[in-house]
Amino acid sequence: MHLMMQTQTLQTGAEGSVWKRNSQVIEVEKAAILISDMWDRHWSAGATARAAILAQQIDSFVKRCRALGCVIIHAPSDTMDFYQDHPARRHALEVPPDSGPVEALPLPPKPIDDSDGGSDTSEPPEQVNRRVWTRQNEDIAICEGDYIVGDEGARVAAILDREQVQHLIYVGVHLNFCILHTRSFSMLPMKARGFSVGFVRDLVDSMYNPARPPYVSHETGTQLVADFIEKFVCPSIEVIR
Repeated sequence: MHLMMQTQTLQTGAEGSVWKRNSQVIEVEKAAILISDMWDRHWSAGATARAAILAQQIDSFVKRCRALGCVIIHAPSDTMDFYQDHPARRHALEVPPDSGPVEALPLPPKPIDDSDGGSDTSEPPEQVNRRVWTRQNEDIAICEGDYIVGDEGARVAAILDREQVQHLIYVGVHLNFCILHTRSFSMLPMKARGFSVGFVRDLVDSMYNPARPPYVSHETGTQLVADFIEKFVCPSIEVIR
């Protein structure tokens, strides 16, 4: 299985400036897959429903990658108590965290307004950002040779060094928050550590409320975030079957 990595660069010609896509094919065997915060439930009912569908798709992809020898890292933040005795958690704890400060990389304004938390199902204010998850979605299998980490970017970095992988590929939720910048294992801090990062475009979701700018559908909002990341952060990835 190969992966098509796509970025966008601004090119200026006689007819003006345009964003142009550039592609590169990599072998999945040289990558690690990080499953970001695919919990059993979310404070947003809409996010919970979409993640339930996404979990089955992620599991199918991860199974194929694992069979090819790819490193699989499960990162269901805030649920390490549930996994304290799991072999994959013990596997991760065998790897001492990396050290050293990580400087934040600059990020232009996002193309969507997610300042309300991004739910499209009208939860009451007291429900927003409430921690209701207890474990990773059960539809995503965790095998003994996998790794389970919390919000532990330093440990993820050490695992990548130990496994000598070239690319860190994200799937899961949410593209505009945990995957992009709000976790220590997010794209921006891992890129600041010097790792090549990317995300599978069809295996992510965003937190976006269509009642907020730019007033588009949830699906279009997610695609706007994906395009934004292609331009300013890292490649998106299409699976070549």
